[in-house]
Amino acid sequence: MLSGNTLEMVLIDEPAAPVYTQGDVEGLLAKVNEVASMEIGRLRKKNRALAMRDLIRRLDRQRERNQRLDEAFRSGVQWMWFLCRNMDEEQYMPLQEGMEMGKPKIDRRLRIDGKEVRIRANSEEEYVLKASMALGCTAAKAPEAPQKHEFRAYAQYWFDTFSGSNTAQATAITYERQLTRYLYPAFEGRNVEDITTADAQKLFNGMGGAKATKMKCRNVLNMIFNLAVEESIIARNPLASRRLRITGGASKPTEPYTVEQMHFLIANIEKLKKPMDRMFLALQALHPLRPEETLGLRWMDIDLDALKIHVRHSVTHPDRNQPVFKATKTEESERFLDLAPQVVRYLEVGAPEEFVLGGKAPLSYSMMQRMCERIQKEIGFDEKITPRRFRTTVLTDLYDATKDVKQVQSAAGHTTAAMTFKHYVKGRDETQNTATPVASAYGLACDWTGSWTRAKV
Repeated sequence: MLSGNTLEMVLIDEPAAPVYTQGDVEGLLAKVNEVASMEIGRLRKKNRALAMRDLIRRLDRQRERNQRLDEAFRSGVQWMWFLCRNMDEEQYMPLQEGMEMGKPKIDRRLRIDGKEVRIRANSEEEYVLKASMALGCTAAKAPEAPQKHEFRAYAQYWFDTFSGSNTAQATAITYERQLTRYLYPAFEGRNVEDITTADAQKLFNGMGGAKATKMKCRNVLNMIFNLAVEESIIARNPLASRRLRITGGASKPTEPYTVEQMHFLIANIEKLKKPMDRMFLALQALHPLRPEETLGLRWMDIDLDALKIHVRHSVTHPDRNQPVFKATKTEESERFLDLAPQVVRYLEVGAPEEFVLGGKAPLSYSMMQRMCERIQKEIGFDEKITPRRFRTTVLTDLYDATKDVKQVQSAAGHTTAAMTFKHYVKGRDETQNTATPVASAYGLACDWTGSWTRAKV
């Protein structure tokens, strides 16, 4: 690339010959020809030829200094001699010695890029050469190609800077799992700048499982690309394309236990040998608690006199084993629940700071699993004991009994009732006649034979 010279200068002495690339030579020659065309009214044809020959001499000296520019030199010389051959041979004149001695014969001013430049020369050819150099025929380094960003390194930078230390531990572990399990293998050796919408589509097409699993992966990838857009690494997020489609099966819903199963479990609490197992089943089966909220209960959270449970902490297992004691999932999750009086007899109260399940330390994930397996075996239950199914069951039956949307939402600790109904209130399988109440409301009555008659007013 040739860069324009916008500084005011007086070009008198001949500058040192720069290092030219082939592109520089072509640009330099074009500038010489441009200046010669501008000065055509004052510049004789033979002097233009002399200026070109003088430039060839400069390039010849430069070639001797740098053999690597041999090809560029040959291209430039051939092009210059092609121009010179278009002129009459008798007009070629050798450069005369001593022409540059004494006072310069030419003293002109040019306006270049809005600034005035003064040029002095002893001959027209020298003037053309210096004018061409003032117009920008100085060698400039070609711009370096922008450095690209390897996906794995950039994704790790995003995680370390914006995710790992700024999100809940369970969330950070989920993000890291998406990176190591899906994103790193899919884009190994690729640069962020080179990943397209089609590449993302291939990733999701190759993933198995439910759509929810793919959406978790998409959310992480989307945050990485959004950061790249903000840092001007890419112009547009590839995931923003309308062509992108993420499909997959629906996540398996959590089905509630049947009423008969709940009757069986509660009636057999006494069969459990360990007090902790009895406390767990009594608390989990009769209250709309998340499993992590049950594990996070301490004795200071249970008021036996007022029969209240203060839900304000939880215990999670981000790495699938070691417990993490933390605040509730959301602000709405911190709430007070009524304690079923029938549960009190199963509670063996400890120190206020101790956990209801586990004592001085909360239960690990493996301890929780073994407890559920133990309860199933000792009671003789026909299905697995799954803690999250108890919450779905309690909320379902609470709504069936009260038909109070707000009460169920509050008990669940949800921000919206839509969340409660979408994931937790399932309804029972008992079939009810929905036509009878509607017909009755419209003034129809049904006799014992099943025929409809208009009700008498």
